[in-house]
Amino acid sequence: MKSILAIISGLILVSSVQTMACPRSANQLICPDDTIVSDDNIVGFVVGVNPFQGTVAFRSKSTGNIITRDKLSLALGIGCLEMYCVGDTIVSNDNIVGTILAVNPFQNTIAFQSYSSGNVITRPLESLSFDIGCIRGVCVGDTIISSDNITGLVLAVNPFYGTVAFRSYSSGNVITRQVETLSSTNYCDDYGHYSRTHIRYPFINEEAYTHIKLKFSIQRPQRP
Repeated sequence: MKSILAIISGLILVSSVQTMACPRSANQLICPDDTIVSDDNIVGFVVGVNPFQGTVAFRSKSTGNIITRDKLSLALGIGCLEMYCVGDTIVSNDNIVGTILAVNPFQNTIAFQSYSSGNVITRPLESLSFDIGCIRGVCVGDTIISSDNITGLVLAVNPFYGTVAFRSYSSGNVITRQVETLSSTNYCDDYGHYSRTHIRYPFINEEAYTHIKLKFSIQRPQRP
């Protein structure tokens, strides 16, 4: 009985040490068992962290090989970078639609998986439109008409470039245009007058960042 209790106590101690050893601090944002994506688009699971050299060892999901990389080159498979969170739908500035797999606050990049090809792609945050909110009165879910008379449904907005990604009703193609060139034909159900009167909506609550310098948070840092 004593030996069994000792084993259980040991397991609890190991678990507690592992939990305490993973503070999600700016120095150790990536922890064992995390899903990560390398900057050359290898998806894997963290098996070890070296805080002395600033490196992370992970097992590739596709090959099973163990690879070691600088922590700064890895995107983390949880949390948010600014308003862009793991699981969100995004559209790249070259019209690739996909789901965010991981965020890299060290390099301000996002790794996502293309809906059409299944490929994993890494791009700078600013080059991506995401499927929440409004810019300059045009909101996700609106029907819009472009200056060259293409009618479509707004999929995502990019507050950095002031662009809107939409899907053409006639061709099904995804197209990105400057917001000033688009006419909105309706107020969508999710966003009303208040949302549309601001240059960017929703608002970022920077106090909600887990790390201000990295602009990283576990939950979306959204202000009501």
